[in-house]
Amino acid sequence: MQTTAPKSTTKYLIIELNQSLACFTNKLAKKLVSQGAEVQRWCFNMDPDEACQSNEIVQLLQNSLTESGEPTVLIAHGISSVIAYQLTAAHPDHVKALVLLSADASKHSTWQDQYHKIRKMLPCSRKNILTHLSHLLTGHNCPHFLAATTKLLEKSVDSEFCLSSIGDSESAAPYTKAKRPILVVNGDNDFIIDRNSKNRWSHLLKDGDRYLSIKGGRHFHQHTHAEQLADEIMNFTEMLSSEKKLDECISSLSRLRN
Repeated sequence: MQTTAPKSTTKYLIIELNQSLACFTNKLAKKLVSQGAEVQRWCFNMDPDEACQSNEIVQLLQNSLTESGEPTVLIAHGISSVIAYQLTAAHPDHVKALVLLSADASKHSTWQDQYHKIRKMLPCSRKNILTHLSHLLTGHNCPHFLAATTKLLEKSVDSEFCLSSIGDSESAAPYTKAKRPILVVNGDNDFIIDRNSKNRWSHLLKDGDRYLSIKGGRHFHQHTHAEQLADEIMNFTEMLSSEKKLDECISSLSRLRN
């Protein structure tokens, strides 16, 4: 009787700095699992009475990845992509590949930063601003959906990590090139990440890296276009596996010739 080796399972780690908004990633996680992936989440709980800088969160994430003992594919959305990219650039050995959703090469292109800018400029209530942002970020018009999303955004602003505030923003050094494969996926109707983002990423993406624009996608396209996004992520990581096998074959042939 012939037996075949079990197919290796790609492992993904979804970085969740804003747990209030983690529900928008649930569909994507389920789609990846349905295609044979192993999906885990890394969540960050911020003490509202304690100041926190991004480098501290990077250190905590590094500690978790060190304990896992195996490079993994990191998936990060919005502000979480800042931490994921910094970790990958500083500690590439912990990362197999990096998938960035609704991410810009500018660290302060986040919905939280946009919210604080609007608060400074417009003399209206925070609820009105957050309700308006709910529509812009999701594209939904359903009053019940927008009301629920507004509450989630409000909770996130009040109690979760962000790089900006009404008063000031955390100073951020520009990104440097990361040594791991990168897939950047943005929505072409994203109010936060404009369509020129591809140009801003150009000097950071290497041969084999990909930039993808989701047609009709908004800021939370991982919720509205979960199936398409899951397919793109799986295709990207399978391509990496194929390239690795090819490199191994070439290396083996070179050793035989020698």
